[in-house]
Amino acid sequence: MLRKPLGKRVRLTLVGAVALLTAGCGMLGKPVTPPPPPPTEITVGIPSEPQTLNPIFAEDRSSLAVIHALFDSVEAEGPDGVPRPELADRVTVSPDGTTYTIHLRPGATWHDGEPVTAADVLFTYRAILQSQVQSPYRPLFLVDGEPPEMRQLDEYTLEIRLPHPSAGFVNALTVGILPEHAFPNGNVKDSRFSDHPIGSGPFSFVQWNRGQNIQLKRFDGYFAGRPGVDQLTYRIVPESNQRSAFASKSIDVFVPTPADVLKIQQDASADKPDLVHYSSESVMTLLVHQRGSYLADHAVRKALALAIDRSAIADKAFGGPGLASPADSLFPPGNWAHDNRTPPAPNPAAAKKILDEAGYVTNSSGWRVKDGKVLSFQLLYISDRTTDKIAQMLADQAAEVGIQIQPKGVDRTAFYQTLDAPEKNFDLALNTYWLGPDPDAFADLLTTHGEYNFQEYDNPQVDKWFTQARETSDQGARLSLYRQIDQSIRDDVPVIPLVYPEGFLAVRRTIVNVEKADPAPVVLFRYLEQLGVNPGRAVTP
Repeated sequence: MLRKPLGKRVRLTLVGAVALLTAGCGMLGKPVTPPPPPPTEITVGIPSEPQTLNPIFAEDRSSLAVIHALFDSVEAEGPDGVPRPELADRVTVSPDGTTYTIHLRPGATWHDGEPVTAADVLFTYRAILQSQVQSPYRPLFLVDGEPPEMRQLDEYTLEIRLPHPSAGFVNALTVGILPEHAFPNGNVKDSRFSDHPIGSGPFSFVQWNRGQNIQLKRFDGYFAGRPGVDQLTYRIVPESNQRSAFASKSIDVFVPTPADVLKIQQDASADKPDLVHYSSESVMTLLVHQRGSYLADHAVRKALALAIDRSAIADKAFGGPGLASPADSLFPPGNWAHDNRTPPAPNPAAAKKILDEAGYVTNSSGWRVKDGKVLSFQLLYISDRTTDKIAQMLADQAAEVGIQIQPKGVDRTAFYQTLDAPEKNFDLALNTYWLGPDPDAFADLLTTHGEYNFQEYDNPQVDKWFTQARETSDQGARLSLYRQIDQSIRDDVPVIPLVYPEGFLAVRRTIVNVEKADPAPVVLFRYLEQLGVNPGRAVTP
């Protein structure tokens, strides 16, 4: 016999009765344990697949951002640009500047529970120094080509002796430390470690879904305190799609493009992100190749520099004021050698006079010509909305003095393949540098055999000044030498500083303690463990 379905009121009554009985059991017997709150999670947008999760090989921004959550270093860059102890309890330097003694903090552990010891630091640094390992950080550990002597004093103490003083050696201590026990065969190039890394940072590895995301979880044993969120995910989202990914709640934090910043500033909706400003510590430059074209002529380089309107580029190419500032010093704000001078105004008349005196005449089309050849140069750059505008503005400004620039926008891979090739097949290139707070890092860009000297600049005096600055611990003497280097760059024009891009993070408003986490370039937050989530935080437009 078919039973008549229960009416709605009856069903509700029965549900209420069951709830009352359940509650009664709780009151008469054991107290009912409330369900645990849902895990807190922050998802960060990164623009590309990380190349590696091994800190001694990482150079790209996506890799460095994730590695910062997984690994700690002996020291790390502080908010004021001065290194701060991280795994180290303290680092002492001998009066003559040649001996560094690293005292590790006891109690720091790897994600698998093993203690972090001086043996791990020694293992990491020795691995970096092996030429066959090919770590990009090897130059940081060499002092004029010579390796330091290193020895372990006890379980938590390490001594490093340099062949002679090197003030820039402190940068070597900011490389992430590897666990020796994770490499039983000693092969730090083993890709399996990058696929499942073990670090000592605030978050531990869970899973890498290639092309999609990297999932991390809170490391409760972190020496600096338990992180404020349970899960941290880095989602791979192309830069052009990150704002829409934020709107769809796929990500909670991203680095906005200049166009994104303007749109966020104009957005009146309640769920728009907070814009957090920080010093990007970076400089966008025009690299001027020294060989193989008329750019080898100092007069042409000088005229080109005088033709450029940096203020117009900062204000117009970035979409509005406040997103970038005109540059004059190659050392950007945030670097203690930054020279806060007023950038020179463009001077097309002076540029034309220099070209006239150097024998470059104007043809019927308005271009400068010498020996039957037009002053025409290709400008290589990584194409995006902002750099497309900058390249065209540079072409227009150079055209005013008769120099022809042909912009060529390419993708990131093709750009660096061209710059890294033994034959430097480019005339001009747009590139942005973030080299940290110590000016010694710019030796890689400006010295004769520097790793990033793509423009093939060769000035023995600049090489000598960098060496002298490296070998003295007197900050005033170092600053004087860097001022001379800066002036030589203005005079020789191997690189033209264009603008200092401002740094911004777009952050969902439910994320708290952002200021304590200290927004920063590349790593995004210096103190990730400080971040928290408050779903009930008031949202106001």
